Amino acid sequence: MQSGLFAERTSEMISCLHGVLQGVSVSASVLTIMALSVERFLAIRHPVTLRRVLTAGRLRSVIVVIWMTSVGVMLPLTVVRSVDHYPLLGVGQMISVCHEHWPRTVSTTHLYRTTV
Repeated sequence: MQSGLFAERTSEMISCLHGVLQGVSVSASVLTIMALSVERFLAIRHPVTLRRVLTAGRLRSVIVVIWMTSVGVMLPLTVVRSVDHYPLLGVGQMISVCHEHWPRTVSTTHLYRTTV
């Protein structure tokens, strides 16, 4: 009985984290494309300076910053997501759905949706 409950809770947690990980991936992709665009602009506009300034260590730092920013932007979703259970009519089983439950204050939800 205990292992069944653990497996159920684990699958619920994974279903909620799936959306967060998807958001992190999309955010990292957008920021990576933006970084590539800036790099290409600088390569065309200032080719000599870019070779001197853009080192392997700085590129690693940019990649880390991109991923940390992506995780940071999606971190509030881990707090507001929870699993709701709904009965399936005529079947007698329950379905689990992951929802976002934001606090009732309008400013919190509006602030997050505006910044993201």
